[in-house]
Amino acid sequence: MLPETTITSPMKGGLHQPYFQSERLDPYRTYAKKLIDASYAYQCFCSPGKLATTREKLARTGSNVTYDKSCLSLTDEEVAGRVKAREKHVIRMNDGTTPARTTPDDVVFGPHKDAHASLPTDPVLLKLDMFPTYHLASVVDGHEMGITHVRGEEWLPSLPLHLDLYTSLGISPPRFTHLPLLLNPDGSKMSKRKGDVDVMEFMRRGWEPVAVLNWLALAGWGFARDNPTDPSKLEYPNKNHLMETWSQPHGLNVLVNRAIGPVKEAFPDSEYTTMDHIKQVILALRSRITNILDVAKLAPYFFVEPDYGSQEAESMIKSIPQADIVKIPTNVAPRLELVESWRIFMTVPRHALSGMKTSPSVVEIMDALGKERSMARLRGREVVS
Repeated sequence: MLPETTITSPMKGGLHQPYFQSERLDPYRTYAKKLIDASYAYQCFCSPGKLATTREKLARTGSNVTYDKSCLSLTDEEVAGRVKAREKHVIRMNDGTTPARTTPDDVVFGPHKDAHASLPTDPVLLKLDMFPTYHLASVVDGHEMGITHVRGEEWLPSLPLHLDLYTSLGISPPRFTHLPLLLNPDGSKMSKRKGDVDVMEFMRRGWEPVAVLNWLALAGWGFARDNPTDPSKLEYPNKNHLMETWSQPHGLNVLVNRAIGPVKEAFPDSEYTTMDHIKQVILALRSRITNILDVAKLAPYFFVEPDYGSQEAESMIKSIPQADIVKIPTNVAPRLELVESWRIFMTVPRHALSGMKTSPSVVEIMDALGKERSMARLRGREVVS
């Protein structure tokens, strides 16, 4: 991990600011001029209409070429005159002059073939508004900010162009580690414009830091994958890390400290948001929790009175015969009041039904045994099958 003093970002500032492209136009233009001076790039004054006509004409001939390089034949005097006249233009890479280079192996994908044929002819580096395309900006920013590794599977087809730019500018490329894209559950690309990729947002959503790292690591495990970067894939490793945490000597206290804030926020008027109570809730829910925020979401009845008027509660009660409903307060509740320990109370039927400390729940055992065998065991008799 880099020392804290070397970590910079739009939030932290630091040696490499500014970080927004709109504030870095001068460096992009400087590097573009270096390419022009070395004949690795040139100004193109073709209008959008002319470019469209050219593409259509080339396509009708069956050519894979997307531009006829007509502006490459302009003399220096012609270019200077048109620039002085403030004619709008773009700056294009000159495909035919790129220095020879090798294609380095990708950390994830390994060796791969050069794919220049999939690129447009003489790709644009600076647009009509003199803002850079991603290709020039990523190379310039990566170099000036000391980027050591580049990722993002979507840019794998553009790798030949990026390598050409590094070579033409005489700068060393980073290590290329093209991880698959991070996708939302619906298959759409996660985007910083939607606030999806802020690491702290994952923390705020209750995901364990180690689980997030494991989730990201899944993205580099190969090509045959069922969208491992879908955030829903976080649930399995996250649950495992939660289980590992509360199995540690002080792990349960760690989880309580993380859960208490969200619980108090969810139930601000509850008197049952103490650390001791939350600890008992976590233990009760531990087989169901996949995210620490589930403590506040899965079982609100631990903190406030149940909502008997909810659709779920009303649906439950409709499935129970009325005669059985009235037996709860008249028959069951008075007997439960006599029990000093809930744990002892549940151990008695578990012992009668199974004779084992570790077993499914009492209800699950009775469902499997059936009413006759269950009642026989609870009364101390066994029915011979």
